[in-house]
Amino acid sequence: LPMAEETQMAHNNYLQVWVEMGIVGFIILLWLVVRFIRIGLWLRLGTRTLAQGAFWGGMAFFVHSLVDFDFYVPNLIFSAFFLIGVTAALNSPATRTRGSARNSLYPILGAVIFLMVFCSQIKYINYLYRFERMEGLVAEMDFDKAEEEINGLLKESRFNPRLHFEKGRISEIKAFTGKEKRKSDFIDAVYEYSLASSLNPYRASYHFRLGRLYWALRDDPFFRKRAVSQFRLAHEAYPTKKEYIEILKSAGQYSGNEK
Repeated sequence: LPMAEETQMAHNNYLQVWVEMGIVGFIILLWLVVRFIRIGLWLRLGTRTLAQGAFWGGMAFFVHSLVDFDFYVPNLIFSAFFLIGVTAALNSPATRTRGSARNSLYPILGAVIFLMVFCSQIKYINYLYRFERMEGLVAEMDFDKAEEEINGLLKESRFNPRLHFEKGRISEIKAFTGKEKRKSDFIDAVYEYSLASSLNPYRASYHFRLGRLYWALRDDPFFRKRAVSQFRLAHEAYPTKKEYIEILKSAGQYSGNEK
């Protein structure tokens, strides 16, 4: 749709694995699902409460996989495969024949894993809180504190393209607003946008913002050429977006030799 943001992954785990890993990876994933379901057939209602919970938790993940792609989120996929592993361990033939003496280790292991995932989630929530606070500071035009906030986030995640993009956005706003329009802010914006687009070259909006920044200096043939190049990369990353098509066409007509 016009003005819509680009989608980078299929909202389906099975389709995404098929695309990324081919038919072999797809068959392996299906084998895992089928094996997991076969393990669940050993369950009996009213017995092995932990196994029941782990099994249905794993099934919820596999069903949800039909409408979402979450393999790229480490906490989610780790939790899902932990449930799958617990289910397999509790319902293996060896475990069923030996009894439940050793099963007491699984709640302890589960508690340790839960604490690890919980601490990771707390860190992520803190990241989101600080990111929203940074956006609030930008809205209030308090650029100095906003830059302090985002620099603190970058110390923890130096190769996060979204953070570099947001830092470039702050520099861009500073470069074109206020009484003093400093060249250094423009250069910083170009640097941060370029870094963000190099860290994630498939994000069309990164190329577009960088191209728009170059386009502000389109009277210079060098910057005009760079702008058209970035607009083309944005179009290639998101070829169906009407805005990118129209801007690339207009930029090409303006430059005369770019189409």
